[in-house]
Amino acid sequence: MRTFAILLVLLLVTLPAAAQPAAPPATSFDQLMTAVQAVTTFSRARLYAQVEDYQHALADYSQVIALAPDGALAYLERGDTQIQLNDLSAALADFNRYIELLPMSPEGYQVRGKLYVRQRNLDAALVDFNQALAVDPAYAPAYLERGLLYRVTGDPDAALTDYDQYTSLQPEDAEGYFRRADLYLALDNLPAVVDDLSQAIIYRPDASVLYLIRGYAETQLEQYPEGATDYYQWIKMNRQNTFDEDVLQNGERIRIRMSFGALFRVPFTVEAGQKINMVAVTADGRSDPLIVILDPNGIPLIANDDVSDSDLSAAILNYQAPVTGQYTAVIGHARGGWDGPVIVALLLENQKQIRLWPPDSLAG
Repeated sequence: MRTFAILLVLLLVTLPAAAQPAAPPATSFDQLMTAVQAVTTFSRARLYAQVEDYQHALADYSQVIALAPDGALAYLERGDTQIQLNDLSAALADFNRYIELLPMSPEGYQVRGKLYVRQRNLDAALVDFNQALAVDPAYAPAYLERGLLYRVTGDPDAALTDYDQYTSLQPEDAEGYFRRADLYLALDNLPAVVDDLSQAIIYRPDASVLYLIRGYAETQLEQYPEGATDYYQWIKMNRQNTFDEDVLQNGERIRIRMSFGALFRVPFTVEAGQKINMVAVTADGRSDPLIVILDPNGIPLIANDDVSDSDLSAAILNYQAPVTGQYTAVIGHARGGWDGPVIVALLLENQKQIRLWPPDSLAG
């Protein structure tokens, strides 16, 4: 009953709009029936939107507005539906109407600002985000969106200030930490990236991309086991198929076919002290292979995503094996691509057996 009453307040600012000018005045019962029909139709529109049936949602929101043309919430949600149908002009008209009806609601300026960003009208977007915060300085979503606007327009200090404000207002929302980590990554502040992504993971442990990016930052900081653990978590969380390969011998290479969610396990035997060199090379440039080396107990040791910013191939070079046993290379993919052939090659080097000079016959 409380939900029903709230919807009536939000939808029906003034009610008997469905009556024709020549019709007799609506009775209280008529008004109640119109309200019930509007709320019922509004609830059905939301259900359609939830299952992404946007055409039926649009039709129902429009019916609600016909019943109650001054019901603000229907314009807001119909505008969101228009965006899903890529009718940005109609969405803008609905958001404008919502703001006319509720000029002191920060949400109207917020959603219209986001629409302006999508239309690349960044000046208008900034005006709306500022207005949302002028109406309500504690309206957290506007800080998040204005921070992103500052980020893409090249004002990292202002973006950082807004992200800080957002996380202070919404300390349990992973999105704020993720956005700020993205900014720190651009600023090459890798310890801050790790800290913020660690916070984000507390609240969104199911978001695999957080582990991928934190793994990259940890690897760049030479925190190799931590980075390998995060990269391995990314692969496992996106796994759809697992392929077990034969033992790879020293000096051999194999060809695998990468696909989305594929996880390849490639065992190989190493003696303690040997140097491990393993590469996973994309054969046609369409895959972004990722290597994680597991020790004989299955514990991640070291990982690599890209050889360089311009090369999607992965490589682990001159890594000294801590113990003797059968290791496993786990080959998955990062976000750069996952459809195409990948060549995996292994070369082990034993430093004790390498003698360049003098030869044995001259060694004293």
